[in-house]
Parts: sequence; structure tokens; C-alpha cells
Amino acid sequence: MGRAPDRHAAAREGDGPSRRLLFLTWLAGVSCSAPLAAMGPMLPLVAREFGLTATLAGTIAAVPFLVRPFLAWPGGVLADRVGSRPVLSLALIFIAIFGAGRALVWSTGALLVVAMLLGAAVGVAQTTLASIARSLHPDAARVTALYTAGLNTGVLAASVLSAAVFLPLVDGASWRGVFLLWGLAAAVPGIWWGLEPSAPGAHPHRPAPAAGFLGAQGSRAALLSLAVVFGAQSAIFQGLVAWLPSYYVEHGLSLARASAPVTAMSVGSLCTGLGSPWLLSRMASRGALWTASVVLIAAMAGLIGWPQAGSVWAAAIGGGTGIALTVGLAAAAVMAPPGFVGRVTGFVLTVGHVGAFLGPLLLGLAADATGRLPAGLTLLILIAVLLGVAASVLPVGPPARGGSVSGAA
Repeated sequence: MGRAPDRHAAAREGDGPSRRLLFLTWLAGVSCSAPLAAMGPMLPLVAREFGLTATLAGTIAAVPFLVRPFLAWPGGVLADRVGSRPVLSLALIFIAIFGAGRALVWSTGALLVVAMLLGAAVGVAQTTLASIARSLHPDAARVTALYTAGLNTGVLAASVLSAAVFLPLVDGASWRGVFLLWGLAAAVPGIWWGLEPSAPGAHPHRPAPAAGFLGAQGSRAALLSLAVVFGAQSAIFQGLVAWLPSYYVEHGLSLARASAPVTAMSVGSLCTGLGSPWLLSRMASRGALWTASVVLIAAMAGLIGWPQAGSVWAAAIGGGTGIALTVGLAAAAVMAPPGFVGRVTGFVLTVGHVGAFLGPLLLGLAADATGRLPAGLTLLILIAVLLGVAASVLPVGPPARGGSVSGAA
């Protein structure tokens, strides 16, 4: 007589791949952000070796974000048509190649070109990863929080390890060795995703012919407002990732100590990103984004007026951007009909990448024009105001249940 199937054992077996895929999603998020974020702590060394002005240094930090907007939309279309898993695997491998390739350049022009290629690979990977995140769990906000936690963990790891651990480890190689290590680390999830048999997105999802770009749930105004929100938080966060270490080097701190505020900002973003589903269960996305805007304005004013408390202000800034990042991506995934997730998130990410490019560049231009960085921080306050205004376009909606994004689309 045969034994009845053990439902508990089956559940345990089913949990394995699910947890592994969630871990892989988080790890891919880390690999999308860490190689780029490593430029911030290393920027003073790069600028010194090549004799760069503040504007040119800011351009080198920003150029990957300039390229990403041009690849986010095509990457989303490719993921929808070819399948998100092979596209993500390939993009992560290219992140590894170009991230490590920065260590091999010996001219400013070559560094700019490799940084652009790195940004292109990240643009495709992030859009594809946002599409995969939705397919892993019906609750978009929870899985998006995990994915954005990976992005924030990557920034946190780069700010903590680049100057304090990796730089002494590679010693003679200086910043080149740091870039090499971060690039090689990105190869791990790239290969793993390509070999993972249970990963979603191995094949394309064919949308119904009647499905529109936004579907029945979406609205053009809501999508545009989410795109502006995403661009604003990207400009603020990436601008400070690139320039906060230099800001505190100007205040007399060592490079390792000057990286502490970026670490605090990453921790703040990580915590509020993971807490965003809870926040969305108590208020609509409009209220969550207004909260983020107010926190950002107050914290950046504090950063200018009382820089001695830099880690406190930076943690608050990270908290505000973490809310905006998670709410924006989750809402975009929710408003997209099946088969169009890559396209919709690709559009929102395109605007976000434009903001991520403008943030470091504007701070560099302001520093050259005034001789000091606080002028650029004032511009970021205005961008935080814009974030709050854009959030006003979103429907009020009821608070979401279980962390989904009610009222976001």
C-alpha cells in the first residue's frame, strides 16, 4: 500500500527554490548598485590621479546614470519578448566585465567609455529585475522592498568596504583594485541566474492583444507622477552618494571617515525600504511620498546648517529616498498589465536614471561655480519639493492591505 504524499515535506521542498530565488533577487540588486556606488569613496583618488576638476569628476561619477535611461526601456521590451531570466543573467555578467574593466584604463576618456558601458548593463539589469520581482510573489510591495533592499545593501557595502577594507587589501592597486573586486563580485549572481532552473522569466510572456500599455488600472498622469518621484529620489540619493565623501573631506575628515555619512544614508534607505509595505498598509502612496518629501527637505537643510551631525542627516535622507524608491517601483509594477511589466517599469526607471545622472552632475557644477558644495545641496532641497508636488497627482486611495500599493495607480 503506497504512502500518502507528505504535504509538509512538499511544502518544505517548495520553500527551498522560493527562498533561493528571493536571495538571488536581493543579490542581483546588490550587484546593480555596488559597482557604481564604489565610485563615491574612490572619487577623490580618481580625481587626484587624473587631475580632474570637480565638474569632470562629477561627470565621471554621473555618466553611468546618463546611459541607463537609454537602456531601461529597451531592456524592459527585451525582457517581455525574450524572457527576463536570460536577459538578467547576461546583464549581470556585463556589469562584472565593465565594472572590473574600469581598473584597466589609463586615461579619462577610456574611463568615461567603460563607465558608460557599465551604466548600460545596469540599466538593462534593473528593469529586468523589477519585472522578475513581480512574478515571484503576488504582493508587489513586499518583493519590491526586497529588491530595493538589495540596491541599498549594495550602496551600503560599497561605502563601508571600499575605503575601509578593499583599499587596504589591494594596497598597491589603489582604486583600481577596488573596482576590480566589485566587478568580479557581480559575476556570481550573473552566472547563478543563468543556471537557476526554477527562476521565473525563462520564456517570454505574451500579452493579450487587447492589453494597453497601462492597462485598465493605470492612468497617464499617475505614471508620469511616479516617474518624476522616482527621478527626484534618484537625483538626491545618487548625488549624495557621489559627493558626500568629498564634502566631508573638505571638512577635514579622512577618506574612510568621510564615507560614514553615505553608510548611514544607505542604512536609512535600507530600513525604510523594508518598512515601506508596513507604511503602505496604513496610508496611501500619496501620503507615504509626502512624508518622504518632508523628511528629505528637513534633513538636507540640517546637512547644510549643521554638518557635524552628518550621519544623522544622511540616515534621514536615506529614509526618505528609501520610501520613494520602494513605493515608486511597486506602484509601477502594480499598474502594469501582464506582459507589459518590463515596459512600464522601464519607463519609470528611465526617468529615474535621468535624475541619477543629473544629481552628481548638478552638485559638481554648483561646486565649480561657487567653490563650495552646499550650493548643490540647496538644489537638492528644491528637488525634494518637486517630489512632494509630483506625489500630489496620485489618487488619494484607501490605505493598502498587506503592503500592496493601493492608491498608487
